[in-house]
Amino acid sequence: MTTIQPDAVLAAGAVESFATVWSSAATAEEVAPCLACSEIDALAVVFRTAGALDTAEMWINEHIATASECEGHDTTPVTTPLAEPPLFDQNGNYTPAPGAEYPFSISDIARATAARLGVGWQAESGYWGIDGSVAGPYMAEFGFTVDHEGDLCITFRRFDEDGLPEDPALPDGVQGHGEGMYLEEASAADGLDNLAERSAAAIRAITGYDPHDFDFESSTSRQHYIDTGRYLPKGEAEAV
Repeated sequence: MTTIQPDAVLAAGAVESFATVWSSAATAEEVAPCLACSEIDALAVVFRTAGALDTAEMWINEHIATASECEGHDTTPVTTPLAEPPLFDQNGNYTPAPGAEYPFSISDIARATAARLGVGWQAESGYWGIDGSVAGPYMAEFGFTVDHEGDLCITFRRFDEDGLPEDPALPDGVQGHGEGMYLEEASAADGLDNLAERSAAAIRAITGYDPHDFDFESSTSRQHYIDTGRYLPKGEAEAV
């Protein structure tokens, strides 16, 4: 017989599974009258811990309405959070739960960056989310990677057709390198929003991007976007 060592991750799964199985109104109607007040309160804690606040209230109300002797219950929908998963296993090895150490991937940064750049920008995820790319109204695409020194890098290739600034002023905390640029001292601890905002600012600087320079409205430019993934600069739709 295999012995399963209890931990917070397993406990969370067990609580959610229990709450799901016991969440039906028919079950509450049948079982709640048979339970003592203390037992109902214990069940309510389990449901609230799993985030099933309506289920907790349903069981309490069913019990109050049908139990012959009810001592009353606290129906305040307060959740009881589970303990944080342990960072170390029983042997003392650092073993954070999946998603605890790095709550987002490099491809998530790329997608969040595209969202901040706005209309006409989109992102693609690389395999396993370990890299990503952002494309907009330019032939150049911007790759998101982490180099061997741990720097968050944004790489790109210049095309004459894009007319990118020759000597752009990069934002503070952004440095150029041979294949593009990187965010100085960036880490996952900075948070997804912060990294995406810094990345978007870097791309705006390197491209000179101004949304007012592009045609997002005309049918010709929209069709060009469908065909190529890029909107036309203003004034070019008439020439197509």
